[in-house]
Formats: sequence, structure tokens, C-alpha cells
Amino acid sequence: MPLSPLSGDVAAHFFRELAPHYDVRPGLPEIAVPTLVVVGTHDWVCPPVAARLLADGIPRARLARIAGAGHFPFSEEPEAFQEAVTSFLDDPHGR
Repeated sequence: MPLSPLSGDVAAHFFRELAPHYDVRPGLPEIAVPTLVVVGTHDWVCPPVAARLLADGIPRARLARIAGAGHFPFSEEPEAFQEAVTSFLDDPHGR
């Protein structure tokens, strides 16, 4: 399945209007539930380096990288996405 297409208008609006003010990092340490951060290796909205920052900021979070996917790994690489989520749900505390 192909990567999600990049819309120039959506990207321009996001990077011009939303991205400069969007920062969830201060609240990450307050997340107290098992968390799986999923990122596609070709994600341009929340690239792998940003996903790593999210996972590092959430106590005991795990990061799943989905090879070949963009921002929508659940539809671009559904089998790999399902495997990552199933594995996490089987052992959400990483024991």
C-alpha cells in the first residue's frame, strides 16, 4: 500500500499555523498508564526523532517503529501495526 500523500496545503497550514505553538512535552511525565508510541519510519508529521522524544518523556512508554509507513501506519502497514499493538497489549508493562 502506498504512503499517505502529502498535501501541500495541509502541510503549509500545519507548519505555518499549528506546529510553532504545538508542544505536548510538558505534560508527558503526567501520563500514568501503559503507553505505546507508534511511528512510521517515513512519518513527516511526527518523525521518528520526535516520536522518540515522546516515548522518552512518558514514564515506561514503549516505541514501535513501523518500517515503510508514513503518518498512518495502521493503514499503510496494517500487519506490522497489528503486530506492534498486539505485542504491547499482551504485555503492556513490559515484563
